[in-house]
Amino acid sequence: MSAGHPIFESPLSRATATPESASDKLSREAGLFDDTCRGVVNRVEELAHHPRELGVELGTSALIGAGLALAQGRAGLIREGAQVVGLAMSASFVLDSSRKAAFALRSVADTWNAPITPQDRAARGNTLGAFLVDTTVMSAGGMAGLKLGRNSSIYMGVHNSIDKAMGLPTLEQHAQLRRQMLAYHPLTAHHQDRVGGLSRVIAEGLNMPPGSVERAYLAGNMHDIGKMKTPKEILDFPGRLEGHERDVMNHHATETGTILRENVTYPRRLADLPSVAENHHERLDGKGTPNALSAFEIAPETRVNTVADVFDVLSHSRSYKAPTPVSQLVDVLDSGRGTQFDGTVLDAFYRQRASKVLPFMLADSSHPVLRNPQWLPEFKNVQIGDLLRSVKQGVPVEGTKISQAQIDKFNSLYDGSHQGMSP
Repeated sequence: MSAGHPIFESPLSRATATPESASDKLSREAGLFDDTCRGVVNRVEELAHHPRELGVELGTSALIGAGLALAQGRAGLIREGAQVVGLAMSASFVLDSSRKAAFALRSVADTWNAPITPQDRAARGNTLGAFLVDTTVMSAGGMAGLKLGRNSSIYMGVHNSIDKAMGLPTLEQHAQLRRQMLAYHPLTAHHQDRVGGLSRVIAEGLNMPPGSVERAYLAGNMHDIGKMKTPKEILDFPGRLEGHERDVMNHHATETGTILRENVTYPRRLADLPSVAENHHERLDGKGTPNALSAFEIAPETRVNTVADVFDVLSHSRSYKAPTPVSQLVDVLDSGRGTQFDGTVLDAFYRQRASKVLPFMLADSSHPVLRNPQWLPEFKNVQIGDLLRSVKQGVPVEGTKISQAQIDKFNSLYDGSHQGMSP
């Protein structure tokens, strides 16, 4: 042992030693903080003078986020590869960040416990500053990549390109079925278009993964394709169907599943799409058709389709009815909560901007969707649920952003929306 070890110190020397004050320690920490701030500035200037390095950091982190988001689809070699790469890059980033974070903690502790030279403190400050800047850049890139990867349009575009490259003609087969339905029964074809679009709006409002948004959208676009096997005289019957005719009509859901399974080749991520579409008349209480499913036996995407389907039927004319008055429409939706409709899905529908829903609701029998009408911006900042309930009671619902002018405007549009309104 050296003579400087505490065991050799005399009581007198320990008693007369001057203890270091907390202010001295805080002063050293403040010095480290100043050097770290200079380190941040130095790192920012370095990246500004080396844009390629900045691009690599942002690009790498964006690939991590986008790869993980795109991997939410169901299978496919490229998707699985994206998941593996994304996870590997994420693990590398976490390990590197943890090492730098540990260095930061040690630097703070060492600076507090003992004096360090100005040169050593400056070196530590530069390292800490670079760590803070790099972590911020990587986090920003990762969040941007994740957001892009979770964007349903980007997701579907990427996966559709992958499907085509792998020789899967799914979209072309769907388009062919739509053309056949359009030739056979245009009203049903346009109804399917609107239900697909509304399903996508609702699914995005629920923050569903992009793969689920895709399934809800495509299933909505095809949910009534089985009506190609239903005689036109039944589809266009001017009254309420009973007996055999009702049984034939109810069978269209089963036919939907059969047609999609036999005529469309799906990638593995969409393998359950025929079932999602087939079950759109199932109910949470088990009283639906064709398979008497209940509760969580019904896919989330199907529950989205159900709300979109019923809303579209209510808000449009059929051979046996005119568009349903808004007061009755709201009552039908609300009375089905928890029995026919998933309450979470219904709430998500009510929360959507009216400007997103009205182009589907007000489209006439000749056009599936109204494209950018001049009146649409008037409804941009109000929710469709608030608008419908305000229209139902004739005055704005208290606590909402609805105005009387918007109610009057809606009434004029809804009254004439099925009489040849142009898109």
